[in-house]
Amino acid sequence: MRNHRLLNITYENFVEIAKNKRCICFGAGYSISKIIKNIENDISIDYIVDSDFWKWGQEIDGYEVRAINQLWKEDMDSVVILITAKNFTEIEEMLLSEGLQNYYIYVLFFEHLIEKYDSMTINIQNIN
Repeated sequence: MRNHRLLNITYENFVEIAKNKRCICFGAGYSISKIIKNIENDISIDYIVDSDFWKWGQEIDGYEVRAINQLWKEDMDSVVILITAKNFTEIEEMLLSEGLQNYYIYVLFFEHLIEKYDSMTINIQNIN
């Protein structure tokens, strides 16, 4: 993780930062529906971006999935990006390479995850 400021931000801090901004979720994968249900009462989700062009134009729980290049058109002072994908390190590197730092990573909100999920499954892969 390149942006160490993220380690000190709680979910409550994120909600406070995002309260007057539009939130763009980055990642339309397996867990996005559950994440949306957990956060949409706390923040204003605008849309979802994903790198998979097969998902572009689809709706997930009422939110449109758009191409990543939509982010570059945004006024970054009026949005926050919430990385909801499991490959958050790759996404973080891409955002940093574009000069974007107003992103947050959902899986780092441990206290929120523990509160919202009755049980958590951790998959550990041994790479040899």
